[in-house]
Amino acid sequence: MILILKLSTRATLTASVFNVIASIVFGHHLESGAAGQLAETIDSYLNVMVDLVVVHGFPLLRFLPNVRRSLATATDIYNRLFHIIRNGIETSAEDSFVRYYLNREGSRLDMEQLEYIIRDLMIAGTETSSSTLQWALLLLAQRNGQCVQERMRSEIDAQVPGDRLPSLADRQHMAFVEATILELMRVKTIVPLAVPHYTSADTTLGGYFIPANTIVSSIAAFFIHDLLMNIFVKLWKRFPALYMLTSKVC
Repeated sequence: MILILKLSTRATLTASVFNVIASIVFGHHLESGAAGQLAETIDSYLNVMVDLVVVHGFPLLRFLPNVRRSLATATDIYNRLFHIIRNGIETSAEDSFVRYYLNREGSRLDMEQLEYIIRDLMIAGTETSSSTLQWALLLLAQRNGQCVQERMRSEIDAQVPGDRLPSLADRQHMAFVEATILELMRVKTIVPLAVPHYTSADTTLGGYFIPANTIVSSIAAFFIHDLLMNIFVKLWKRFPALYMLTSKVC
C-alpha cells in the first residue's frame, strides 16, 4: 500500500517571507499569527486584482455587478493594508529601512511616497519570493533534484563557516547556487504576463511611438524562454498593437 501525504507549505512560506520583509522595513518581526493574517490579506488582495486585470483593457467592464464587488473588496483590503503600513512606520525601530529613509529625506520627506514604497515591497516581495520558494521545494524534492541539493549544500558549506549566516559577499563564490536560482526563475516564471504600467510621457520603443497615459503590458515569459522569444519578436514586429493596450482607465 502506498501512502500519499498532501503537504501545503504556502501559508507557512508566505508568512515567513512577509516577516523577513517586515523586519527589514520596520526593524522588528511580527508575531507568527499576525504575520500569517497580514500575508493572507496580501494574498486576498492579489487574487482580487488578478480578476480585475481585464478592466485595464476593457474599462466599461467596471460597471458590471461582479466587477464592482471585486473593486469594493480590493479597496477594502487596500485600506486595511495601508492602516498596517502606517502603524508600522510609527513603531519602526532605529535600525530599519523606514528610519533610514526618514533620515535621508529630512525636510523633503513625502510620506505618501514612503507608504507606496513599503506597499510595493510587501505586496510584490511577499508573493514573488514565496512562490519561488514553493517551486524550489517542489523541483528540488524530485528525483533529479537530489543531486542538485547535494551540490548546493557542498558549495555553501565550503564557502560559509558554520558560525555565521550567508551574505551577499558570498554570492560571487557560489556560482552553482546562483545558477540554480536563476534557472529556477527561468523555468517557472512567477509573473509571466508581468504587471501593466502607464507611460508618464510620450516615448518611443523599438521605433514605435507610445503616447502618454498608455497602458503597456509586457509578456515576461517570452523574454525568459528563448524559443518563445523568437516567436515574440516575429509577432511584435508584425503586430505591435497586440502587446500595447492604449485604452485609458478612468
